[in-house]
Amino acid sequence: MASYRLSGSDHGSHRSKRKVHDESAPSILSDDSSEVSSITRQTMDPAPETAPVMEHPQKSDVEGGVPFESPLENTSSTKTQYPSERSSLRERLTPFGLRCKSFCEITWLRCKSFCENNRRLVITTGVGTIFVVIVVVISVTVSGRNTNQEAATVAPRRDQELVNIMSTISSSQSLSDPTSPQYMAKQWLIEEDPLQLTPSDFVSEGRILQRYALAVFYFATGGPESWDPNSWLQGQECAGQYWIGLSCNDNDEVRAMAFDDFGLSGFIPPEIGALTMLENLILKNHEKLTGQIPVTIGQLSILGQLGLYNNALTGGIPHEMYGATRLNYINFQNNQLDGGLSIGIEKMTNLEKLILFNNYFSGGLPFQQFANTKMTFLGVSNNGFSSTIPSIISRMSRLEYFYIDGNEFSGLVPENLGKIPSLKSLNLNDNKFTGTIPSTFGNLRSVDFLSLQNNQLKEGTLEGLYLSDNKLVGNIPSALCSLTELRALFLDTNDLTGELPACLDSLTHLRQLYVFNNELTGILPEGLQDLTSLRGLGIEGNTFVGEVSPSICKLRDDSLSDFW
Repeated sequence: MASYRLSGSDHGSHRSKRKVHDESAPSILSDDSSEVSSITRQTMDPAPETAPVMEHPQKSDVEGGVPFESPLENTSSTKTQYPSERSSLRERLTPFGLRCKSFCEITWLRCKSFCENNRRLVITTGVGTIFVVIVVVISVTVSGRNTNQEAATVAPRRDQELVNIMSTISSSQSLSDPTSPQYMAKQWLIEEDPLQLTPSDFVSEGRILQRYALAVFYFATGGPESWDPNSWLQGQECAGQYWIGLSCNDNDEVRAMAFDDFGLSGFIPPEIGALTMLENLILKNHEKLTGQIPVTIGQLSILGQLGLYNNALTGGIPHEMYGATRLNYINFQNNQLDGGLSIGIEKMTNLEKLILFNNYFSGGLPFQQFANTKMTFLGVSNNGFSSTIPSIISRMSRLEYFYIDGNEFSGLVPENLGKIPSLKSLNLNDNKFTGTIPSTFGNLRSVDFLSLQNNQLKEGTLEGLYLSDNKLVGNIPSALCSLTELRALFLDTNDLTGELPACLDSLTHLRQLYVFNNELTGILPEGLQDLTSLRGLGIEGNTFVGEVSPSICKLRDDSLSDFW
């Protein structure tokens, strides 16, 4: 029987066929289909290029009217006998069938392989695409989630860093109390500040603290409610147009704050001490500005001028304030301050002016400590100070203005007070001084104003008082009449008003009386005729009225050598 050996090329080309004679080969139509796989595969001649492409024949297909059995189907175990014609036909069809079967098998295998390979490719591609999409989606989701988490992480971190910085000058309690100016300033700095500062190499803690301290001051002193219209909390505090009331140095650090009748109310917060480059702090004429002087002012190591006057401040001067050793000007007049002055003031060696008028201070004045300063102006009028004035006051050699009227000073007026050559104005009115006016007062040639009214002085030994060519105003004090040893009284060329005291006739040793070029009025006292020692009298340049009595005219004729 003829059989065929099948061989597939490496590249899946059409299988070649070669006819080989093998009589012992089993029939391929055997009912044992496994035999198909036992066919020895040998290399076969290539099929003609014109070989038709065959499809699987169907059972109903016939060729020459003869039914055809598919070579791929099992046949019956009993071989069918055909007539010789059929045998001849079978012999003729067998090679064709084998060829058709081989072709179909190969084609089916190739199609199957192609489909499987393409299915793998499609599946692989699809799975790969799906995987890529999933990875991208996950990446975007994770990235977005990370971005959100990062943003959510950065914001709390910035907030906490700012709170940590603010906590260095404010208590945690004040920062957590929604009614406190510290809390309001914190919320503004974190959420509303247009600069949105974040601590970094370019934004220092000092920069943040300055802005925070100013915001606390704004909220603590009624900024949103009582201030006049202003630009605070908008833009840079030290760039372009400064926030009103501020002045800054070249490093954008606040060097001065000055508010005059600007509607400030509330209190001065302790955070003011964080403005470490502050040189001048002036808050005046705010009747609703209350509270105490912050102790943190003592931290302002370069503060030169401190003016908190014409307000309603209470409490005392904190001892810590004396740590501001560069202060040369302190003005707390017209408040409701009380307590005393500490000897710590001796640390203020640069202090030149101390003005405490119209408060409730008490106790003594630390004159010994004042002597260590550069004080030129000491004004404590209308308080409750008491004690005596020690002789060490003469060591205040720069003192020009000395106002202690309206207190409870007592004892003698020290002679050394008359040994301060720089003294220009002296008011000792309304105290409890006793004794006499020291004779050394006659050396006060630079005095513009001198008043000792309403004390308990008596006759003194002063022989000369020279106050010419000054700017003395007011009435001539009757206390001068107690200077019974006075021999020269020069009050000319000032702005004195009123009448000449009638008690001048008690100055029986007076030889020179000059009051010309003032604004004196009234009638010349008749008692002048009793000044028999008088040799010089100058009264012109005033607005005296009435006629000069004959007795004064007689005095002119008898003893006066100098009269006008």
